[in-house]
Amino acid sequence: MKKESEVLLTEKEVVDTLEALNRAFSIQDFAKGYQAGAYTPYMQNDLMKKLNINTQEPNKENIKEALDNPSDNEDKLVSYNQSFYFNSLMYKRNHEYLANLPSFDLEFSCINASKEDYSTSAYKKDYKKVKEFLDKFDYRTEFKNVLWNLLMSETYFCMFREFETKSTLQDFPWKYAMVTGRFEYGLLYDVDMSWFLQPQVDINCYPDFFKKKYKEMFVNGKVKDYVPSRTVNKRTGTFGLWTQTSPEDGFWCFKFNQKHNLQVPFYSAMLPEMSIVPLMRNLQVSQSMAAARKLLVSEIPYLQDKRSSSVANQLAIDADVLGKFLGLATQGLEAAIKVLALPTEDIKGIEFQNTDKDTYEKFMSVTSSLLSGGKVIFSTSTRTNVYETQLSLNLDELLVESVYPQFADFLNYYVNKKTKKFKWVFRFVGCNDFESKKRRREEVMAYADKGIVLPNKLASTLGLNKIELERELEEAQATGFTDKLLQMINLNTSSSNTSDNGAVGRPRKDSTEISESGALTQATGANIEKGGEV
Repeated sequence: MKKESEVLLTEKEVVDTLEALNRAFSIQDFAKGYQAGAYTPYMQNDLMKKLNINTQEPNKENIKEALDNPSDNEDKLVSYNQSFYFNSLMYKRNHEYLANLPSFDLEFSCINASKEDYSTSAYKKDYKKVKEFLDKFDYRTEFKNVLWNLLMSETYFCMFREFETKSTLQDFPWKYAMVTGRFEYGLLYDVDMSWFLQPQVDINCYPDFFKKKYKEMFVNGKVKDYVPSRTVNKRTGTFGLWTQTSPEDGFWCFKFNQKHNLQVPFYSAMLPEMSIVPLMRNLQVSQSMAAARKLLVSEIPYLQDKRSSSVANQLAIDADVLGKFLGLATQGLEAAIKVLALPTEDIKGIEFQNTDKDTYEKFMSVTSSLLSGGKVIFSTSTRTNVYETQLSLNLDELLVESVYPQFADFLNYYVNKKTKKFKWVFRFVGCNDFESKKRRREEVMAYADKGIVLPNKLASTLGLNKIELERELEEAQATGFTDKLLQMINLNTSSSNTSDNGAVGRPRKDSTEISESGALTQATGANIEKGGEV
């Protein structure tokens, strides 16, 4: 029975309704509106997800082909690396480990000021400009994001955007940019303006520079001479749909390895090993599954009295009865035990041995040793070599710190554009591992004990820059916190240097000073039974 709220349409009415809707909202009209800027949240979300991510499923053959000719396969190698990031936990952990290892502790000083200049108004005005820049630009967060992208895609194309209260780096898709030159502070690049011809790209989300270039190229049809050797203040040339950009307009390019000009991610050489990880995993599973199975084999007997039959080689049991027995036997056995024939004579069990139970583990151990961190972050063993661990960490620190000068040059360029008379030089130091921080802190305190106070280095060991440390001290003095802290220090120093039970022991050795057996003792807590605390 039809409900009163239901409205039934005839076939003709349905057709007429669809035609009317088509006239009112045609596909053609929608396409025009789409091109004109009819955006949706779905389109924008899809654009953001694919801005610098373009994965391709790799295999051993196409990886080798790409590595044999990297200059013509940069896009593929970047896509392969990105694919392994999302498909391999080992690759991902290594990526995140390196990206988060540097601490980006900042040290800086004025390079053209004399002792008398520090009290002048000109110096104070320029120093204020430095403060304002560093307060607005969260260099730790921004540069860590850059490093993450460098490990993913080798190059990072971006635009330095300054707003009223904050400055930031806006990324530009690497598939629509290419390195085309160098200047004294780093790399120069061009951009493909066809990026803004895509329907989902809103040019208003980008610097006004692109609006000007868009009008010149696509509205006025104006094409200027393309001269790669022009200085940064004259990089205005275009070629086809490509236009030059300049750091003067905020365009900056970072590259993980500036020793070559290829856009080949650092760990591309690991792609062949990573490509066979699934194969080795499946091989180990197959070996283990085979070892878990058992086969029951026996002979089907012949009739002993050949005179009882006129047929040669006649079996003692017919096929129907044999099938029933096999069915009953199979039901009573585990799925991992297979039966060939029953009832029969001379039943034997055949077991499949796993001759190499550690195939996958050995492969992964060798593979992980080639990655950053090596066995430190991938090993399942508790017996790690302290010297090997420290050496691996030192090599990783040298690797990520080799990128520091690029980030320092960024600050050297843009900060000194803000000042007038006085100029500063910036330097990044340090990593986030405990031993590195401890070593740097001990060095600073050793100098302080001799009367040599280094505010830059002291601040950096605390995870601050000099301006932040200065601000912290001023606030502490103004709020009376310094006096309270001195009371706490005096109270602590007046107490006994012995432990709660009265025992006095020698100071704990640094991890680099103890033997391998000592490191194992500390790691396992074996010395606690002997009265130790570690």
